[in-house]
Amino acid sequence: MSVLTISRLKNKLSAAYKIAAINLLYKLTRSSAFICSGNTVKTHVEQNVRQNRRHNKRNQ
Repeated sequence: MSVLTISRLKNKLSAAYKIAAINLLYKLTRSSAFICSGNTVKTHVEQNVRQNRRHNKRNQ
């Protein structure tokens, strides 16, 4: 593979991640939990982060 195709792939990936992030933000802002209080979303995110750390430790 040439360097050019790798950089193209990276650009496509980053664009896809940006779109996914925007969609996620859009869904979060539209959800009732986010409107009720920002804290509920924050706690969900924190829980996910904790879970991911736990899984990562287990997988290593």
